[in-house]
Amino acid sequence: MSTPPAHSLSPSTGLPDTLAVVLKTFRVPELLHIIIEELGERNEQDMRYQSSGSLANLILANKSLFGHLQGYLYAQDLDSRFFYGLKFAVLGSRDHLSARIISKYPDALVRPHIDHRFESKGASYTLLHIAAARGHRRTTKKLLGLGASLLNATNLQNVLSRDFRKKLSKEIELGKYLHDITWRPAFAPLIQGDIATFDLLTKNGNDCRVATFNFKRAAVPSERTQCSMTLHHLAAILQNCDESIFWMTEALEKYPWANEFPGGLHKYSVLHFAIKARNTRVVKQLLKSGVGFGAHMVDTEGNSPLHCAIKVAIEANDPSERARSLQIISELKSYNFNSLMVQTRAPYQSPQLLAAKYVPLDWSSKYLNIKPVLLGLLDQGDGPNGRPQHLPPMINEADLEGNTVLGYLAKAIVERRGCKSIETLFKSLVTEYGADINQDVNIQFAPRFYTHSIKFIADTARSCSRFKKMVKDLGGRLHQAEIDGSDSNPAMGPNFGTDQPHAHELPEQHPFALAPEFNKPFLDVKHLNLMFRQSQAQRAVAQHVAARRGGSGAIAGPSVGPRI
Repeated sequence: MSTPPAHSLSPSTGLPDTLAVVLKTFRVPELLHIIIEELGERNEQDMRYQSSGSLANLILANKSLFGHLQGYLYAQDLDSRFFYGLKFAVLGSRDHLSARIISKYPDALVRPHIDHRFESKGASYTLLHIAAARGHRRTTKKLLGLGASLLNATNLQNVLSRDFRKKLSKEIELGKYLHDITWRPAFAPLIQGDIATFDLLTKNGNDCRVATFNFKRAAVPSERTQCSMTLHHLAAILQNCDESIFWMTEALEKYPWANEFPGGLHKYSVLHFAIKARNTRVVKQLLKSGVGFGAHMVDTEGNSPLHCAIKVAIEANDPSERARSLQIISELKSYNFNSLMVQTRAPYQSPQLLAAKYVPLDWSSKYLNIKPVLLGLLDQGDGPNGRPQHLPPMINEADLEGNTVLGYLAKAIVERRGCKSIETLFKSLVTEYGADINQDVNIQFAPRFYTHSIKFIADTARSCSRFKKMVKDLGGRLHQAEIDGSDSNPAMGPNFGTDQPHAHELPEQHPFALAPEFNKPFLDVKHLNLMFRQSQAQRAVAQHVAARRGGSGAIAGPSVGPRI
């Protein structure tokens, strides 16, 4: 056995200087690799290190080894496909530590895995979602620098803090959409009011999308089942009014190209979102900015913003919601939204019919909502923009199924075997608002089912003696077909062709189209006032001529009617 060299002997013991040997060994990559292989217990069957603890102890014994070993350990974390280190970095560390941990991974190796989708607690998310939701701007910036994509996450709230879930639960209107959306990284910062993180996520790509609507089926077969939720949409439905106004202002100023993007199942405008949320301040802001009047001002169901506001007002659950909803209707009318325009898709209901159909459905709990909405639509009054008082009545207009305002009320009375409050409203509509108690819609068109007269509905009802007497006193009569016994159901309902999902008006030849001046979402007030003045002048001239000829003077001049 050869004697060790003199320079490697310990002066005190005469044994080889172990530290010197180890240090010299570590300078030889091949020997270092062998030591790591043995301590890490890696073999040909499983090329991953089985004893990470031994390697950690080796690092603690000599910190100079850390620089040599960290490359192996971080590379193995990526190779294992569990990504424990990356997950710990964003979930269990502070921002500066998270960014440092991610920086330890070799960029070339971590880039292909930067968008790895983690799954836990029913949630599916990426590193960027967690970093952004926790407000870790350093980590977010690092991940974006590594090429992290703005993907969608599902049920992300399940892995976020209790404080976040508590704040999210307060967003009542947003809660109606949560089951139908997947979140992009910018969603959570917006909910928390984290402006800096939101700007960091959106400034590079100039992307205002915060979530994606996902529906199992589209409301219209030709429409896509996916569409984006933009900053505009989310801002419109936030519960806090100040936050809502702030984010909407940001959206309108920074992303004007997305002002008219549609959203929701029925692809409606941002104005619809604000109306559904009863967000009066945002509604005023959008109207003033001219937003919501684009291609999707009418949704796939044929509803204009006014139609939407009527439904929302009647579905209000408390006085505060009702007051805000009625304020929105008044605001829309002040901007000359047409309170006569029927839906541009079947069943082609007028605003008055939309309100009246709730009478048989839920009068007992919604009568405080239904009555002011219905009468408000029938009472035409001057608005801030000179809204005319002389608009023609729509109370006798029927829908595709032959329903009328009086028909809805009559059915509600019969179903309840008499209801004094509905009967009072019924009488008021006939005596004060010009409702035709003897209207026969079957003459206008052939509904799918024969529409019986009010007299027939009352006569065939059980009890309802007070209602029967009132119909008789108001001059109710049977239809001629009911007298002749020819009131059978037609073989099939009317066919008006295929409706366009977002049409702003019905074609002129359509049976439910109104006269051109009343067939659009907006009323041309100046033109209507001019027509009215001309009509009044013609009537005055006719009365003057009749008076000079010795006539009664009761000559009706031309009038403006809603139908063609």
